Amino acid sequence: MKKISFLMCSMGRGGAERVVSILSKHYCELGWQVDICMLLHNINEYELHERVNVLDLSCENLSGFEKWKQTVIKLREYLKAQKPDVIVPFLAKTSALFSLARLGLDIGSCRVVASERIDPYSAKYPFPLRLLVNYSYRRSDAVVFQTKRALSFYGRGIRKKGVIIGNPIDAEYHPENDGTHTIISAGRLTPQKNHAMLIRAFEGVSRDYPDYVLHIYGEGKLRDRLQALIEKLSLSEKVFLMGNQSDYKEKLKDAEMFILPSNFEGLSNALLEAMLMGKPCISTSCAGSDEVIINYLNGVLVPVGDAKAMEKAIVTLINNKKLKIALGENAAKLQKMFSTESVIGQWRKVFEK
Repeated sequence: MKKISFLMCSMGRGGAERVVSILSKHYCELGWQVDICMLLHNINEYELHERVNVLDLSCENLSGFEKWKQTVIKLREYLKAQKPDVIVPFLAKTSALFSLARLGLDIGSCRVVASERIDPYSAKYPFPLRLLVNYSYRRSDAVVFQTKRALSFYGRGIRKKGVIIGNPIDAEYHPENDGTHTIISAGRLTPQKNHAMLIRAFEGVSRDYPDYVLHIYGEGKLRDRLQALIEKLSLSEKVFLMGNQSDYKEKLKDAEMFILPSNFEGLSNALLEAMLMGKPCISTSCAGSDEVIINYLNGVLVPVGDAKAMEKAIVTLINNKKLKIALGENAAKLQKMFSTESVIGQWRKVFEK
């Protein structure tokens, strides 16, 4: 029986973790043995296939250098004992840890497929981490990127083994519903996602269109600060922090439009999901979004961090039903490119080459 091992920081709710949950299920159904090794945190928020073996190699009781050291030792022992046929380090930190764990270790004919899941131009990696990531990618058999921009960051040697694969999205077509006057955004409540900019933009929208509400789905360390901003702008009855909800997709079905206000992304699952559903979408022109959205054809792009431009774009869609419908219909045409079946097929070609 062949064995594939996914190396993850954790299995907390996020885009990379979702991709691994889908790929692990597929390989279980193919009859492979599937391991998911959590290297930094022992968090698992996904319902995984019953045959997936989740291993906690994280040293949660430690911190700093000692945590990395002990995690590398555990990972090295795992590699010696298990000898996977395919190893897949997802994200930069796991690639760095793997590069240390494999030093001087004979991994035989094991195929190593690393994956970059964020915009490397925007990621502020410390210099030692960046060195380890580059070293790891150079020693990999293939490196999967989500966008052309991410691939272009690296040198020729890494680009030669680079493959661009989008995210698998499972979404049914549910076009815009302007009867609800509900605008939705989704993402972790962190500085990267810049929900504060969206809230400020919505303040202006709300003055002229008081029937509209903004629902922001996700959790994170900025919850209290964002709630304070909502109250400061007197938007407590207009803007709601919804947290993580299992029925998020059902809520998205009833939305009039979807907004991604991020400062940077790898490639946003939340945006793709909304587009494939046929929702009119507005996004900042961050990495990833600018490769799937053609401005005013299948979505709207606004400059990163520009609340006034975001407000103007929202108002434009509110006042133009014909445009909203056209944007949603054109966005849904991405279904073929990002369908789960199509994306899994692309990963299989890389894993089983």
